[in-house]
This record gives sequence, C-alpha cells and structure tokens, in this order.
Amino acid sequence: GEEKRNAANAIREAGEQERKRIAADLHDNIGAYASAISADVEKLSLGGFQNTPYALDNLRNHSAEIIRSLRDTIWVLKKEDITLTSVSDRIKNYVSKLASSYPAFTVNSEEQVTVDIKIGSKKALNLYRIIQEAVSNSLKHSEGNELRLSVKGDENGYSISVKDNGKGIGRMDNREGNGMQNIKLRAEESGFDLDIISSPGSGTEIIVGQSPAT
Repeated sequence: GEEKRNAANAIREAGEQERKRIAADLHDNIGAYASAISADVEKLSLGGFQNTPYALDNLRNHSAEIIRSLRDTIWVLKKEDITLTSVSDRIKNYVSKLASSYPAFTVNSEEQVTVDIKIGSKKALNLYRIIQEAVSNSLKHSEGNELRLSVKGDENGYSISVKDNGKGIGRMDNREGNGMQNIKLRAEESGFDLDIISSPGSGTEIIVGQSPAT
C-alpha cells in the first residue's frame, strides 16, 4: 500500500530531478553556443565574409562545441554508474583538444588510480563539468604557461586537481565571475569536497573529490 506509493513517488521525483538537471546542462552548455552561432550568422548576413572574417571561425568552433557537449551528455545518460578512469580519460581528451589552442602552455597529466571508483551519472557529469571549467579558466585567464592535471583514486576516495602557475585569482579576475560560481554550485549539488588554493602571483589550484563517507 503506502510503502509502494512512497517508493513510486520517490522514483518519479528522482526522474523529474534528473530531467531538470539534463535540461539545465543542455541549456548552459548548448544554449550559449547556439546563441553565439545565431549572432555570428547575423553578422555574416549583414557584413559578409570580408568584413567579418572571424565569424566563420567562430561558427566552426561553436558548432564543434555543441557536438562535443551533446556527446558528453549522451555519455552520461547511457550509464547509471561511470568509473573514475572513464571520467579521467574524457577529461584528458578535453584538455588535449583545448590546450592545442594555447601553445604557450605545457600540460602535464598524472593518474594514480588504485581503486577504480564508480561514480553515479549525476555526480560524474558535475565532476566533469567542474574540471572543464577549471581547465578552461586556467588556459584562458591565468596568464601562466604550465597546467598540471592530477587524478587520484584509492580506498580513501577520489580527487581531481587542476593547477596552473599563473597570476592567481584576484578580486577583479574573470574567474571570480560565473565560472567559479558554476564550480561552487556543482560541487555543492553533488556534495563534493572543494578546495580553491590561490593567491596573487602564486597560481591557482582547484581540487574536487569525495571520500567514501560522503
């Protein structure tokens, strides 16, 4: 009777939350690029290729980002649980592609996973998005030349670190805006441990993870 109804309601509510999360993720990651594409098309139609040569590159890049973002969402939707090494592989692939646009940076990756922990799909997507944001921020805004990515997983839990040797996060830095807020909100939503270690001139390190107890 009542137990079955409660269970059915709980399942329905979980499904609804999942749909809302996916909708929000698609809106954040695809909606923004779609808007940018629309603006670039408008510029091209008004000014032509000669007057707006950058618009074509923007269209190409934004289209690629939409495809990548869709693939990320589908990757998560296909599985209930995702392993830490699967998240790590996807992050390394993302870093490799993005870093090619920033030749001044040297990128070092290390992976120490003795226990390949399974992560729920919701947490896996948030973890992946947090690291994407951290990497993008470092490459675009830190003004450094070295990025270190570290993935660790053992019986005590898992953590992923993104560290740069740039200027650190100041009050007026772009990273204090939406990017960092997104990182904090996603970490809070998934109950991750989040450490942001930074001071002007000493670079920035963002560490996100979880211990078995949480």
